Amino acid sequence: MTKTVIRRLLIFIPQLILLSIGVFILQEIMPGDAVNQLIGQDMTPEEIHALRVLHGVYDPWYVNYWRWAVGVFTQWDFGRSFVNNLPVTDLIAQRAINTIRLSFLSTIITIGLSLPLGIIAAKRAGKWQDKAILNFGFATQAMPALAMSILAIWIFALILGWFPMSGSADVLVNPNDSWAMFWSRLHHLILPSFVAGILGNFAMIFTLRAVIIDNTSAAFVTTAKSKGVPSNVIYRKHIMRNSLLPFAGTIPMLILGLLTGSIFVERIFMFPGMGDLFISSILARDFPVVTALVMMYGIISLVGVLLADILMTIIDPRIRIK
Repeated sequence: MTKTVIRRLLIFIPQLILLSIGVFILQEIMPGDAVNQLIGQDMTPEEIHALRVLHGVYDPWYVNYWRWAVGVFTQWDFGRSFVNNLPVTDLIAQRAINTIRLSFLSTIITIGLSLPLGIIAAKRAGKWQDKAILNFGFATQAMPALAMSILAIWIFALILGWFPMSGSADVLVNPNDSWAMFWSRLHHLILPSFVAGILGNFAMIFTLRAVIIDNTSAAFVTTAKSKGVPSNVIYRKHIMRNSLLPFAGTIPMLILGLLTGSIFVERIFMFPGMGDLFISSILARDFPVVTALVMMYGIISLVGVLLADILMTIIDPRIRIK
């Protein structure tokens, strides 16, 4: 398996190069440029022209790409944000911790909901419990993140007042008080994490339900019944153990999907994470930040697929990735 992992990692290199080239080509097509953020009201046309020349606005995309690639591979320099006037790596690092917190809590909520709901739906297949759970899953899958986020804010923040509408912590909390800051951050995390967790649970519920139903009529279950094994033992040690294999294999993709898929949730809740930074950077044409985030999301997606394959081989040694 080690050779396979190394081979897959080497395949990532041309994939990421193609992704980065595509980003620079799209930047060339998009109207406007980030230098507009640096233009002051008192600047003369000559100064504006010199500023655009300095930042390579008039250079072809492949010249800018080569300049960027050399900086990344030689100095790990992804450039500087035009809007925030900070190195891109520092800016993303400031936001990444919030996105990681949001994704971690969303993952716990998703697994905590989908695991029991999937089991109940499978055990009550065709009955009202199963239909209610499936309808709940279809409703959450069909509802856009925008609509669910606004509905959650309206009910739990405006009407009930249980949670704040935006931000990652209360501004009045003393940052030196670790416990107060912890509870403040958790209080701000619960509502967006719940929305993200609800949006991501249908696939896991449906997968677990389908696998349990299939394993209930499998040959190994029939054999166990013929040997007089108690039903609860068959369900716990045979059906559930084999059914959790594909369920566990989806967890790495779930976590990494939440890392890359919480863009709209962060934006609507004004939660200062990487997703909110990504949207803001696109709107401001802050291309150094956009490029770095697209590359990061690409790496996360590729690594997620590899981790899911590796986890499957660890859980079930009969599976081999090739």
